[in-house]
Amino acid sequence: MSYIQENLMKDEKIIHEATTHWGIFISMRSLLTLGILPFLELKTNSFAITDKRMVMKEGILKVNLLDSNIRNIASISVEKPLLGRIFGFGTVVVNGVGTNDGFKFVSNPDLFKKKFNEATVL
Repeated sequence: MSYIQENLMKDEKIIHEATTHWGIFISMRSLLTLGILPFLELKTNSFAITDKRMVMKEGILKVNLLDSNIRNIASISVEKPLLGRIFGFGTVVVNGVGTNDGFKFVSNPDLFKKKFNEATVL
């Protein structure tokens, strides 16, 4: 069970859940740790939009956690390097009340942004 599913509030529903992209293995960190850290991050990172909030958890040794009410998020931007545009991954940057966090190697970040925009219209 993922971090997000374990921490859902009563009557809260997941609208969209994204995963970490395999592109995480294309990094110096992957090379230096023989792929162990990226593999663990692939299994433990969680990115989701629910009908009430956005929950994003990233990292193993240093954990970056965002758990924010959907109405407190001002905007989401997507940054995609060349390899990200080719293979479908990028960084999702969340700007909101008291937060400006970037989450790297999110699969299909454009869909994540679209689902967030749809959720805020509801």
